[in-house]
Amino acid sequence: MNKSIKFLKKETFFDNCVLVFVCIYLISEFRGHLTAIKSISFIGAYLFFILDYLINKENIFLNFRRNFKKYKLIIIIALVFCIIMLIISLFPYSNNVKVSSFTLTLRYIKRPLFFMLLMLFWFDGAKIKSYIIFYSVIFSFLWLSLDYSINLWNPQNFTTMLDINNGDDRMVSREYAGEFDLYFPFLFLGAIICANKILKSFFIVCIFVTLFMILLTGARGSWLAVVSMFLVVGIILFKCNKSFLTAIKNKKTIFICIMIFICISIFAIFNSDMLKSRFKQGLDGSGRMQILELRLPLIINSNRAFWGLGYGKEQYINFLHDHSQKIGELGVNGGKDELGRYRYFHDEPLIIGQYYHSGVLGAFMLAILILYMFFKSIKMYISTSNLLFLALCGSIVSSFIVRGFFENYLTPQIILFVSFFIAFDFQNRQKTTQNE
Repeated sequence: MNKSIKFLKKETFFDNCVLVFVCIYLISEFRGHLTAIKSISFIGAYLFFILDYLINKENIFLNFRRNFKKYKLIIIIALVFCIIMLIISLFPYSNNVKVSSFTLTLRYIKRPLFFMLLMLFWFDGAKIKSYIIFYSVIFSFLWLSLDYSINLWNPQNFTTMLDINNGDDRMVSREYAGEFDLYFPFLFLGAIICANKILKSFFIVCIFVTLFMILLTGARGSWLAVVSMFLVVGIILFKCNKSFLTAIKNKKTIFICIMIFICISIFAIFNSDMLKSRFKQGLDGSGRMQILELRLPLIINSNRAFWGLGYGKEQYINFLHDHSQKIGELGVNGGKDELGRYRYFHDEPLIIGQYYHSGVLGAFMLAILILYMFFKSIKMYISTSNLLFLALCGSIVSSFIVRGFFENYLTPQIILFVSFFIAFDFQNRQKTTQNE
C-alpha cells in the first residue's frame, strides 16, 4: 500500500513538473529575446517527461494512441508540410547566405514539432491541464502587450506622438499587430470562460486596452482581422448556444465600456494624422498590389516556379536582386543594404509568400492545413461546446485567414497551433474512457 502511494506521488510530481515547464515555454515562446529560457524550459519538460515515462509507460502510450487516433490527419498534414520545407531547403536558390536555408528551416520548426510530439505522448485529456495551457498563452500575450504599451503610460509621449506619421515612432509599434492577431482571440474567449469575477474584470479591461493599442499601430489588416474574428466567433457562439446572450451578466456595464472605447477611438482617429492617413490610403496603401504585379511573374517564369527558393528571407532578396539588376526596383523596399541590395519587404499574402519558399507543393499543403484547422476547430466546438476550440477558431480566422490575406506569416505558429488541438481537448479522455 505504501509503495503504491509512493508511486502515485512520483507520477504526479513528474507530470506536474512537465506542466510547469510547458507553461514556462509557452510564456517565453512568443518573446524573441528569451531564447535561453525557451531552451531550458524545453529541456526541463522533456527531462521530466522521460522520468514520467519510466514509471508510467502504459499510460504514456495510451495517451499517444488516443491523441493520434483523433488528430492523425491534421498531424500528418503538418508533418508533410514540414518535410516539403526541409527537402526544398536542401536545394536552395542561393548558397550566398549567412545561414543555410536548411538550418533556418530546422531552427524555426524544431521547437513547435517537438512540442507537438510532447503533447501527443504526455497530454492525457485532463481538463486542468488544458486550462492552464490556455491561460499561459493569455498571460504571455498580456506580458507582450505590456512591453508594447510602454509609451501609453507617458502623457507627454501621448500628446507628441499621436500626430507623427512615422512607423518607427508610433505610440505602439506595428510589429505588435502580428502578435495581436494570433493571441487576442484567446484573451477574448478567456474573459468569457473565466469564472473568477476579479480575473474576468481584469481580462475585460485588457481587451479594451489591447484593442486601443491595435488601433494605434495603424495596421489596417489587423483592424479587419479583429472585426472578422468577432463576426465569426459571434455567429458560431450564438448559432450553437442561443441562450448565451441571456447568460451574460452586467450587460449595462459592458455596453458602457464599449461606448467609452468607441468614443476614445474616434477621438484618437480624428486627432492623429497617422491614423487618418491610414484610412485615406485604403486597403492598398502599402503597395502590396504593386509587389504582386512586379515580383510574382518573376518566379512563375523562372526555373524555380515549381520548387520555390528555399526557406529564408535572404533567398527571397537574392532572387529579387538578381532580377532587379535587369529591370530596376521591384516595388516597396527599405533602401539598400551594405552589399548594395534592396531590402525588399516580404509583404505578399501568406500562401503566396510560402509559394516563394516552398513552391507549389508547400503552398498547397499550407492552404490545406489552414482550411482543415479552421473547419476542425468549428467541428470540435459544435460537438463538445469547448470554448477553447472557439478561441482557436477565432485565432485562425484573424491571423492565418484574414491577416494572412495581406501578410506573410512565419510558419512556427501554425505548427504550434496543431499542438493546441491536442492540448485543448480535455473531452478526449472522458469519451475514450467511456468507449473502452
